[in-house]
Formats: sequence, structure tokens, C-alpha cells
Amino acid sequence: MNKKGDQGEAPPPDSVDGWRAAAVGGSGLGVFRMEDIVRAVQDPRLKADRQTYNVLMGHISRVLFVELRKRVSTGWKNRGQDLIDDIHDTLINAILRPSSADGIELGRRFWSVLKSRTIDAIRAEENNQDRYIPSEIAFTVEPSHDGVAERDQVEADLAIERLLECVPDSRKRLAYRLHLKGIPAKSSKGTISISRAMGVSDKTARQWIDEVDALIKEKIGDRNDQ
Repeated sequence: MNKKGDQGEAPPPDSVDGWRAAAVGGSGLGVFRMEDIVRAVQDPRLKADRQTYNVLMGHISRVLFVELRKRVSTGWKNRGQDLIDDIHDTLINAILRPSSADGIELGRRFWSVLKSRTIDAIRAEENNQDRYIPSEIAFTVEPSHDGVAERDQVEADLAIERLLECVPDSRKRLAYRLHLKGIPAKSSKGTISISRAMGVSDKTARQWIDEVDALIKEKIGDRNDQ
């Protein structure tokens, strides 16, 4: 997601017509800085247009889930999903409270707040005696945000997430996300793998990836035929 909006300036936060036009289809929102989108949904005039408001909030929610999946390791309890859900809800609630400290800062420094709240949540989880992951896989690689490349990557991630909606099994969806991040299906000594992270055999992990890959290719083929 753009930090600088290098393909065009965002509409003013109170421009209902401008954001309505930008929200058509939802795919064009990637050219805008997340801070601009946050300030728009916090403006009471935009809230009156529920359809546009819902599209923008849906975009924010998807970006948060994609980015948090990159930052939170699957080695945490419930493969990190509990942490992701908690951080996501914390940030969404902050956005819905524009006068709160984080609500204000998300409209100024979206990525910094996201990073800070993720670190806070992981540190808190480290104090939880029920955790079971080795410390060396507590964090995943920190993504970079560098304009065009950043926007393209997030848009690609969102496209994959939309395609993964055709996969009913949440464990298979997660296995495929790990596969896309370059994590191998098969276990080897001293390395993390999809089979190890998900508690299944190497054969099962490979089978899940192949099944999801086939479903996604079928979905893409159906869209191209339309």
C-alpha cells in the first residue's frame, strides 16, 4: 500500500463523491496511502454513505490481515491466528474511535502503529506460559514499504486472498499461504516447514498445497473464460 500515493492524490477525507468513485470495485484503493483511507472512514460525512464506507473498511481489514500474516509466525498458539485476530480487532476498534490515541495516529502513521501494536502483542504473548513455540520463529520477516513495489505486492497478496475464498478448509488455506512465502512442505533437520508448523505429515502438507493450487488455477480459468 502506498505511503506517498504516487499515482494520484487521495480525495479529501470529507469528499464523499471522490471516495465513492475511488471505491468502485475496491481494486483502485491500492494507489492511496493507508493514512488517507483511515482519515476518510473516520469522517462522519463519509459514514453517511454506507456502501462506500463499507468498501473502505473492508479494504483496511483485508490489508491488516495480509500484513499481520506476514508479521506473526505460525508457531504461536493456534498457528498465530489468535494473535492476528486480536491485533486486527485492536486496530479496527482504534479506527472506529477517531479521538483515541491510536485512532489519531493511524491516520498519521498507519504502518508505524501497526508495527508497534504487533510487537506489543507478541511481547505480551511471550509472557503467556501456555505458549509452545521456539523463540527463533516468533517473528516472521518484516516486510518493506517502498512505494510502487509495496503497492504491487499488497495488491497481489489481496488478489490471492480473494482467490483463497474458494478453499473451504482453513488449514489448507494457511498451508498455501506458507507455501507462497517460500516455506517448504517437507521437514528437514533444523528448519521450519509447513508439515511441522501444522502438525501433519510431509505427504499431507504437499497434498494440501497441490489441492489448493489446482482450485486456484481452476478459479482463474473460470474468470478468464468470462
